[in-house]
Amino acid sequence: MRPRQIEIDSPTHETLDARSVVLGLLSQPDDDARPAQHSPPVVIWQGSIRSQSTEARSYFVVIYDDGTGRCSCPDFHFRGTLKEDRRYACKHIRTARSQLSR
Repeated sequence: MRPRQIEIDSPTHETLDARSVVLGLLSQPDDDARPAQHSPPVVIWQGSIRSQSTEARSYFVVIYDDGTGRCSCPDFHFRGTLKEDRRYACKHIRTARSQLSR
């Protein structure tokens, strides 16, 4: 596969190698100019939590070391994921946290 060139509207009609753009091979600014990168949170617990309202249903929950969590339930999807609220905790996350603190 040969790299395809991208045309940029500029007076000099420069081209860029699309592969270099995707792979990040273009010149980067100084390391000092980059914002500090935070390491991703570490998983401290993950597993299934049974629904309190429907016995046949369970949801996959992940709890991170920074106090946040993720859940596969619709409540977390709409209030946590779509609204980008990393601190939102549905009842399944709260249940998992309470089990961890025992």
